[in-house]
Amino acid sequence: GTRLLVGSIDHTLSVYDMVRAGRQPPLKYQGHVNSSFYVKATFSPNDEYILSGSSDNNVYIWETRCPSRAPIVLGGPSGGHLGEVSAVDWCKRDFGTIASCSDDATVRIWEIDTINSRNSFEVAELDQMVRRRLFQRGGGGGERRG
Repeated sequence: GTRLLVGSIDHTLSVYDMVRAGRQPPLKYQGHVNSSFYVKATFSPNDEYILSGSSDNNVYIWETRCPSRAPIVLGGPSGGHLGEVSAVDWCKRDFGTIASCSDDATVRIWEIDTINSRNSFEVAELDQMVRRRLFQRGGGGGERRG
């Protein structure tokens, strides 16, 4: 693609359009906590969403075309990781599956059942916590914060 996704420790994700670099300011996405350079973010396979880890032990999802909209939070009071979420990824074969890797030494696999017109996710967390750092599948779902 022609976009560059940059995370910074000011709790902002910036998306730069490399074709229009210098002529258009980057899009800014906020709502997560990033207090280390280990927190990663990625685009969804269809480039419609951004998925990010967070230093507050949650996973966040933004719709790329709505940077000012509050992100969807995976984890939170309903459960999630017990440490900083440093890596996230979408399953390339199944858009409804996300993985998150945390400093609590777990990988969580999340299933997104549906994305409705109000951009909220109905989520069913799988009863899988894989005690390893490496994974090939991604996943997430949750509540809207903000």
